[in-house]
Amino acid sequence: MAIFIDGVDGASASDSPSDLEKFAASARAEADALALEAEEARKAATDALAALECARAASAAASASAAATALSARLRAGALRPRTWYVDWLRTFLTLVVVLHHCTTTYLGSSPWTAKRKDDTALWLLTQLFVNGNQAYFMTLFFFISGIYVPSSFERKGALRFLGDRTLRLMLPCVVYSLLAPPFMNWWAGYVKDPASHPSLGSAFTKWLAPGWPTTYMLPTGPPWFIYMLWCLNVAYVILACAASSRAGAAVLRRLGCCCCGAGAAVADEAAKPAPRPRYTARQALGGSAALIAVLFLTCYGVRMLDLFAFNIQPSIFVQRGPFVQFMPDYLPVYIVAFSLGVFAGPKSPFSSTADLLVRLPRWGAACLAVGGVWWLQAGWLPNVVMHAMFANQKGSAVFAGSWVLRTFVEQSFCVVWSAGLLMAFRDGLNLRPNVFGEIINGAAYAAFLLHPVIIPLYAAAIMGFTFPSMVVNACVISAPVVITAWLLGAGLKAIPGAHRIL
Repeated sequence: MAIFIDGVDGASASDSPSDLEKFAASARAEADALALEAEEARKAATDALAALECARAASAAASASAAATALSARLRAGALRPRTWYVDWLRTFLTLVVVLHHCTTTYLGSSPWTAKRKDDTALWLLTQLFVNGNQAYFMTLFFFISGIYVPSSFERKGALRFLGDRTLRLMLPCVVYSLLAPPFMNWWAGYVKDPASHPSLGSAFTKWLAPGWPTTYMLPTGPPWFIYMLWCLNVAYVILACAASSRAGAAVLRRLGCCCCGAGAAVADEAAKPAPRPRYTARQALGGSAALIAVLFLTCYGVRMLDLFAFNIQPSIFVQRGPFVQFMPDYLPVYIVAFSLGVFAGPKSPFSSTADLLVRLPRWGAACLAVGGVWWLQAGWLPNVVMHAMFANQKGSAVFAGSWVLRTFVEQSFCVVWSAGLLMAFRDGLNLRPNVFGEIINGAAYAAFLLHPVIIPLYAAAIMGFTFPSMVVNACVISAPVVITAWLLGAGLKAIPGAHRIL
């Protein structure tokens, strides 16, 4: 009876041992061959999988390259641009300057916490250098950076949504502040002066909101004049943008763009925008700066003289007319020019796709800040200290008007040079994405701007009992707690659900 060994046919029990060894060797050889074939098959499968992974990686790389190319094209065309973080940092810096500015001006007026002030030379010097210097540039720069992204926001949201968003973010805080802050601050000043006989806080609100309020109540009141005027400029932009969308308006806009940007400029076309131009040359930058200084000087000085001789309004003072007018008339044209320049210079300029002034400005930040600072320290003294004081009692005279020529020129030239220096310095050195702490600081800046006028008198009254050599020390002492408190309260308000839509 034949017995079959698995895998080896023909080997039986009757075979000799040598035959069995031969069959075993043959079986082992076949097994080794099968194992070798299996190993080769495994290697082939591994190579095939590796080739497949390489093909997938190559396909993914090709897709990524195509996406990067498309993204680069969109960036060059202006359809999508990286976040300009430095604008947020600059806005926060300007808000800080505003707070410190008001901490100083708190001791310039007539209030209970300035009752002990007499001849304060240090405060006078600080006023000439810091306060007047701030007044020359910081609100102008605020209006400029506020106009930069107006066109892109309008394009993204549409007219109605854009207006609704601006009304919510600008007018609502303005109205709330004007309703609540002034009566509290009036009551607080009276209470600090005479706690015993001063009326209650409720009576202060009742008086402020009494019938007939349009004759006494002001909208805006205090620092929110800026956001009120900014809202008015946004409304004007919407009206002009809607008018420009018509055929006749587009033709006018195209002609205006040609006048401003050259014969080849036209209304921005998303389908075919040329690559951005290189940075401005020294000649272009200096020529543009000189032209801007001339425009700001002529408009500001012209309005100042018109106010002085036609309406008997002194320069550099706030005018209140009715419930909805509170502003400095001589600075109004400057702010309009700055806002319009911001609209023109941003990445979504309605005049030219290559007008992105923020990108094209040269790297002159440190130089402009140095030149502007020296210019203000040297030339700022002459009109602000010598000539203006000399002719202060000759209002309406030609001599007094002549003194304002020098002051206006120094003021506006410093404004252009210093503002350009800040823009370039922040662009080149602080275009950094903020961490969590930085996001809180930048996010709370708007709320801090709205809250700080109420906080300053509280700290000013708290240190009334201390005697310092100068009111400058008082301003320095309250500055740090005012800044910290304003930003902490602002961050707390911003953390309220839904508050981010307003603040």
